[in-house]
Amino acid sequence: MASKKLIPATEAISRAKKNSLARKKRTANALMALCAQKIDEMIENGVVSVYVPMNEEQQYWGLPLVQEALEAAGYKVILEEDEQSETPDLVISIEHLK
Repeated sequence: MASKKLIPATEAISRAKKNSLARKKRTANALMALCAQKIDEMIENGVVSVYVPMNEEQQYWGLPLVQEALEAAGYKVILEEDEQSETPDLVISIEHLK
């Protein structure tokens, strides 16, 4: 029977924070790539807004970082409930303000 190695609580908390931050960055990067793709489509099609569907992980972990970056780049980010979906997913509407 193998015994588990116990680590100090401060180290456990530190590891959890690092894992949480890494997850947040990975999710934000994936969401930002999706937003960039949708913005490119918006420009190609000559429309003023585009919807980017998100899952719960993207909404919780990625949206705060992505929303800040998009607004800094001059885009308006609006969250709307997706009435076509049975789940309470949100949609980002991006409108360029410049």
